[in-house]
Order: sequence, then structure tokens, then C-alpha cells
Amino acid sequence: MYRKIIIFIVFVLVGFAMIAGMLHLFIFLQEQIGNGEVTLIKSIKENLWPITYAVWIFLALGLLVALPAMMKDGFFGGEPATVSTVSNNKIERMPAQALPPLEHQIKSSALIILARTQANQDRVWYYIIDILKSGSSPNQISKDSVVNINTKMWELLGYKPIAGQEVVFFFTEDGLINLSPLETLTVQDGKIIYGKDDPTTKQELTIEELQKKVLL
Repeated sequence: MYRKIIIFIVFVLVGFAMIAGMLHLFIFLQEQIGNGEVTLIKSIKENLWPITYAVWIFLALGLLVALPAMMKDGFFGGEPATVSTVSNNKIERMPAQALPPLEHQIKSSALIILARTQANQDRVWYYIIDILKSGSSPNQISKDSVVNINTKMWELLGYKPIAGQEVVFFFTEDGLINLSPLETLTVQDGKIIYGKDDPTTKQELTIEELQKKVLL
């Protein structure tokens, strides 16, 4: 933590020094090309240090405003604060980490389904095995129906549709409009793994255990 603070202070000091240096260099170059007697250049030269101080004060005030947020977010190595999220008109608290807890994703979802991937060379679609959490769906998703789900974003993150594979999809109300899932969790050996790359949120559970969490 102290190492980061020292590095940050040095960074700020160097930055402030460069501002003064650049102003002096600007005046010097203007004089070299014959603009030394131009009213604007003369005015800047005569008030060089007051201008420098004004810029320093402006930047310092901005830094003072930003410091509380930087410290709260763990910029200097401390523990990140919790952040608030709004879901269904209620403010919820969750850890300020890269991946929200599974419970938060469940609460944020209007629809959670278990589907089986069906695919050929040209297209991929999904057969709905079960609905784990129901909500109003503009696309009329129901059990035993077949739907096209927009998984392009998840494919960029490593998800690969495989024929016969079961997948759990989480949808927010907005995501239901174009069937873009909030979460895409593949079922392997009867279990899903949420947050497999984040030890602070990682959970491995069966579909039945996920259903119990949905019902809480």
C-alpha cells in the first residue's frame, strides 16, 4: 500500500513539473520562430508562473475531489468498498468485485431457464427443458418450446454451443427483448460452475441446488 502511495505521489509531482516545463518550452519555441513580441506570447511570458500556479491549483482541486473515490475503490491497495445496485426498486449491497455473487444475478434476472443445445452446420437453437425462474417474456418462452438465443457476446468470452449440451441462461427484463442472456452456464456432470475464474464468487452446484437458491 505505502509503495503505491509513494509511486502515486512521485507521478503527481512529475506531472506537475512537466506542466511548468512545457509552458517554458512553449514560450522558448515561440521566441525562436520570431513570435516573442506577439501580444499573447508576451502576456503569457510575463505571467508564466501565475498561469502555472493556476493550472496546478486546478489539478490539485480535481485530485482532492477524486481521492475519496480512489481510496474507496482500493486504488492504493486497501479493501474495496461495497457498491450499491438497484433491482426491483430496492437497493442491494454487493462486494465491489469483478463478478457479482450468484445470488445477485438470480435476483437481477427476470427469467432463468435450463435448455438443451440443438445445432447443425448453419444454425443453433435451444430446446427449453425447464424454467427455473419465470417472468414476463415478450418472446413467449415456455417449457418444451424451441428458441434462438443470442449468445454472440458469450461466444467471444469462450462459450461454444455444442449439440446436446445443457445450458442455464439468465435473462434480465431488457435482455428478454432480444434474448441476450445475462449469464450463460454450461451443465457438466449435472452441475454448473459460476465464477470459475473468481475464487471470491465461485460456486459449484446442481440444477436442484440452483433451483433452491432461486426459491429463497
